Amino acid sequence: MTTFFDTHRTIKKTVTSKRLTIHVNPLPTPQPDNFSGFVGNLDMSVSASKKNVNVNDGVTIKTVLSGTGNLKTAGDPKISFPPDFDVFDPEITSDYSSTPSGHKGTKTYEQLIIPRHSGTFEIPAVEYVYFDPSVGQYRTLRSKPIVIQVEGESQEQTGTTRVTSPGASNRESVQFLGQDIRYIKTKPGRLKPANTFFFGSWKFYLGYIIPFVLFVLISILYRQKIKENANIQLKKTKRANKMASKRLKKAARNLKSGNSEAFYEELSKGLWGYLSDKLVIPIADLSRDNIRIELEKHGANQDNIDKLLDILDACEYARYSPAGAESQRENLYKEAVNVISRLERSIKKKIKNI
Repeated sequence: MTTFFDTHRTIKKTVTSKRLTIHVNPLPTPQPDNFSGFVGNLDMSVSASKKNVNVNDGVTIKTVLSGTGNLKTAGDPKISFPPDFDVFDPEITSDYSSTPSGHKGTKTYEQLIIPRHSGTFEIPAVEYVYFDPSVGQYRTLRSKPIVIQVEGESQEQTGTTRVTSPGASNRESVQFLGQDIRYIKTKPGRLKPANTFFFGSWKFYLGYIIPFVLFVLISILYRQKIKENANIQLKKTKRANKMASKRLKKAARNLKSGNSEAFYEELSKGLWGYLSDKLVIPIADLSRDNIRIELEKHGANQDNIDKLLDILDACEYARYSPAGAESQRENLYKEAVNVISRLERSIKKKIKNI
């Protein structure tokens, strides 16, 4: 545009840049079977939120891919979990940025798994294959195996029913083979005279007899099931003292070794487990209020109930505060043993009277 005093003139010009040619090299062949599709420079880390858990506790497996390249096109890492875990879909978060050397960022996978049985389980090493253009070859990242120790009783052992989420188990479905072709009948069938009525025949009466027999059988099985459930509750109640003794022995060993934190933890587990078995209430549903109510229903002495709750409070407080003297821990252990013995005698008397 040219300007002279009050007049101006616009001149249009077309500007053209030089042609830009981009050469795209193909990836080397043959490609690995487990190639992720990522091209660039990459690092990977795989970790577990915790490695010592109880049955039905959640564990988060965190996988982080970080490096330079187009992480948006990178395939998801494949992790093989034991069939004893319920596995949920991963939660994926990304953080990308542009640099002079290319795209850079991280891609994070957080996957929740829940163990359903006790034992020691190993999650195998995770392998991730990508192409590194700086060296012109495929590379494999490999994490370390993760060992998870699961403690506690499974739901099958405690007599409860577990609902497994879809996809939690990778067991194969039952397949039926050799059922698609039937033999050709070579013998003639039985012919019936025309106008034969169903009413009054043996099939007619059988249609009444079979439902009646099934009803009787179902009634008998239902009554047996009720008795079995009652026996399960009775067994849990009877074994409460025995199980508590085992847990208190663990606490005593920790007391002798001077491990105060483990002592208070085992002592607390022993008392909560005793109450759960004796009152037939899951530990997750126990609270100070319903413990007091249920023990009073079972005929427990008020002083014993107060003493038991005080011991539970002392254990909980000691786990998150500096440990007291050894004499205090020994007194607390003796009080726990005595209060369980007194509760056991009073509850047994109540049951006999009933």
